[in-house]
Amino acid sequence: MSNSNSNNHTLAFITVAVLLIGAVGYAIYNKFMPTDSAESSAVMVDNSSAPLDNPTKKVYVPESDGVVNQTQRSSDVIGKVVSVNTNAEQKTFIKVKNFADQTQYTLLTSLPTDVVNINKGDIISFSNSLKKSNNNSYYFINKVTDYNVVDENTEVDTGIRTVAIADIEPNMEGSDIVVNGVVSDLFTSRKGHSFFELKDSGYSINGVLFSSETNQLEDRLALLNEYADTSKEVNVEGKVGMYKGELQIIVAKVYN
Repeated sequence: MSNSNSNNHTLAFITVAVLLIGAVGYAIYNKFMPTDSAESSAVMVDNSSAPLDNPTKKVYVPESDGVVNQTQRSSDVIGKVVSVNTNAEQKTFIKVKNFADQTQYTLLTSLPTDVVNINKGDIISFSNSLKKSNNNSYYFINKVTDYNVVDENTEVDTGIRTVAIADIEPNMEGSDIVVNGVVSDLFTSRKGHSFFELKDSGYSINGVLFSSETNQLEDRLALLNEYADTSKEVNVEGKVGMYKGELQIIVAKVYN
């Protein structure tokens, strides 16, 4: 009987010892091995501790955002001014050739030329979201903030070329030239603008003398009238322009 009691006591002691060892081990495990929820909490704290609006911290834009930004940037047109023409109504037409695809855009403004201050050869940028004309031919410039002069043309044209009418081409639009020929079909509109045709060696070009050209206007018009529908040749100095798809010369001077 005593042996049986002794064995029972030994078994009970071993059971208690095993339970104690297990409890201690579980406590140690919990202390040094964090649970999944603890890990998640730690990650959330890490993220919230790094402010996104810190200006000194680099922010990497996701690819999707990058595509959107690139699309917005591509809406800006950057190109070279190929011609600047102001008509009798003091409306200025500015033609810009886009560097990206060589497309030619026309800007139209009623702002004074000294306010706009855009010259041939300048590099400018503007948004193609500017208001357009009903036929989509022009972009309207209503204020100087509608465009930006990226680089001003510093080259000075020291001379005006004398060009035969046969050699005048569309890419010369905006250029100052001198042409020689015979004046025909001269007439003056009710608004005071004078129109004529200048002929030479079987070629011709339309000419226009706007009423706004007050400097020596009477002398120039008188000379055109004197030489009109005669065989006498006259020299016309002016700027090459384009009207309804046809080349013309906007008269600045007339002399023989």
